[in-house]
Amino acid sequence: MLGLLDVLHLIGNYPFLLEWFCNRSLLRRNASCSACGTPMTVQAEDVIDGYIFRCSNCYKKLSIRKGSFFSKSKLMISEIVLLINLWASGVSQALKLLNINEHTGVDWYNFIREVCSFYLINNPIRLGGPGIVVNIDKSVVVK
Repeated sequence: MLGLLDVLHLIGNYPFLLEWFCNRSLLRRNASCSACGTPMTVQAEDVIDGYIFRCSNCYKKLSIRKGSFFSKSKLMISEIVLLINLWASGVSQALKLLNINEHTGVDWYNFIREVCSFYLINNPIRLGGPGIVVNIDKSVVVK
């Protein structure tokens, strides 16, 4: 699985990202014009992905997503890649996302927890008040 920094590098270079998708058969590499049968070429265009297939004969346009898993999405391909990576990783997998070793990650998590605890101790939050009922559920949290 790609780490988050790898994904950010990948999505930061859009032509490379599209090529990466083509190499994995997630996007088509070429197309033929449905009107005249001429092979279409990829050209830059002001569309969500920045590129389209265009017929050099009749100038018909075709989305590079046509016939792919992404054809009905309105998200940019880069957003889809990041979303899928985060979904596959799960929230608890931040260390993997960032390619940080466990020891460093645990140290940082402890540091962040200490900063939050210090802040909350020095800036307590009042729950409830006159006319406000606060329900506290019985929960057991164990490690």
